[in-house]
Amino acid sequence: MQSKQWNLNFEDVKSLIRNGLIFFSPVVIIGLVTIQNGGTLEQVTTAAQVWAMGVAINFFRRLSASK
Repeated sequence: MQSKQWNLNFEDVKSLIRNGLIFFSPVVIIGLVTIQNGGTLEQVTTAAQVWAMGVAINFFRRLSASK
């Protein structure tokens, strides 16, 4: 069951959280490898920001979907 437009039901919220956690694991791996190889915290922060933008885009896409 999908939510009405501008409303999220429990299933959609669970899906958003699950997808956010799944796509956060590459950020952790990239961060650990970057720090291990002498990279800066700024590079790790950039990877985290890209992840956060993807989660936000997915949230608003689901929120605005009219099903």
